Amino acid sequence: MVTRPTIEPSPIEIPEYRRMGNNYHFDYSLSRDEYVEFDGPLEYAFWLLKEGDPKVVKLCPQPLKVEERINGKKLNYTFDLWTLEDDVGEILWDVKDKKRLVQDVNGRWAPAKWPLIEQWASQRNAEVRFVTQKQILTPKNKLLIQNWHEMLRFVGPASPRITQAERDEVVELVAEGAASIGTLLRTLFRLDADKVISAIVRLVHAGLLTANVDERPFNADTIIGRAGG
Repeated sequence: MVTRPTIEPSPIEIPEYRRMGNNYHFDYSLSRDEYVEFDGPLEYAFWLLKEGDPKVVKLCPQPLKVEERINGKKLNYTFDLWTLEDDVGEILWDVKDKKRLVQDVNGRWAPAKWPLIEQWASQRNAEVRFVTQKQILTPKNKLLIQNWHEMLRFVGPASPRITQAERDEVVELVAEGAASIGTLLRTLFRLDADKVISAIVRLVHAGLLTANVDERPFNADTIIGRAGG
């Protein structure tokens, strides 16, 4: 069960000059109800993976910059993502290209400053982890990221407003049995299609509905089911 976070992060703004490069990404976060930005495609991909995970209660990109001395050594470090997850609590994440890992005295491959980061975290009883493209861009995760990226456009500020009655209607239909998005659209023909899909995406994100997007694209053939049913 999730515990109250001990870290209250806020996104560190990326400098204007770094927003001009090809590595800059930004998108709408349903979890934060605002646009978020990233300084690289791998960080963006990892955020998409976490954004689509209903176990993630809260998240924050570029959440914390550490500028301290640890055992006499200077530590300047910026984490890439903070998550508060329902099953494991809060985690500070670093996303690193595998080519930038180094081997420590114990033969472990990790970011160059990771031993200092672990000491910093131990002093604060914080959980820190790092991931590489190997963990992020597995065939299954890569498809999940692509699917969630496609789903995001249905939840941003430009998407249609969804009333509670419309959300309830979608849930009620799905409660009668799993159905494809296409079937739901035909049944709810009097509603705008984007409204129906927006309601579905928000309900999937909240863990109230399930969608078979692990192995196939997010489209009219996607099967929607009732969570826990």
